[in-house]
Amino acid sequence: MTADVIRHRLGFALRVEDHFSNVPIDETLDIAIDSKETGVRSRAGSLRHDDGTYRWSDLGDGLRELTITSPSKRWINWDPSPLEVSVPLGDPREAVRYEMWPTALASVSPGLSAIRGKLLGTGIAGVRIEVAGAGQPPTGRYTFSDEAGEFLYLLTGGHWPITTVGTLALQINAVGRTVTGGDIVGDGSFAGDQFELPPLRDMRVRFHVT
Repeated sequence: MTADVIRHRLGFALRVEDHFSNVPIDETLDIAIDSKETGVRSRAGSLRHDDGTYRWSDLGDGLRELTITSPSKRWINWDPSPLEVSVPLGDPREAVRYEMWPTALASVSPGLSAIRGKLLGTGIAGVRIEVAGAGQPPTGRYTFSDEAGEFLYLLTGGHWPITTVGTLALQINAVGRTVTGGDIVGDGSFAGDQFELPPLRDMRVRFHVT
């Protein structure tokens, strides 16, 4: 007697990544699919697989809309629109990529440079934040301030300029606003939009904006 073999057809895989590092988010996220189809569970029983993907199989053709949220509220997508996935994909083995951003509630891995910022002034919610090396072009990375004017900006990738004393030379752009200076908690203050931070640390910085 031979055992029955059941084969499943992969509909699509979804890989949810950190905007700053492009590394899969390690939290198991809540994913609501408008068709109510159930995702494929990993051997451990989680909807998140070891490679950071979420998977659906044996799907009929058509458009799906996915809403992705973080149960811990440590991650957010600043675009509230659902993710649209049209089945069949050209190559379902190639994961659909989706970005999320760390919120002010997120932790920072040891040894990573990060700005845990807060805007001070009026109209501080929803401001686009960009950080680059002082005098250098934008990196293409960004985030937004929350309702309290807080944000977390990870300084991953690229080559951040180092001063003669070993600090990172940085410049912040609060789009549509002017940064007039700020305070680095426990490490002094600065004028204007350029400032220096010690590398490989999670630093709290208050930025004054007008």
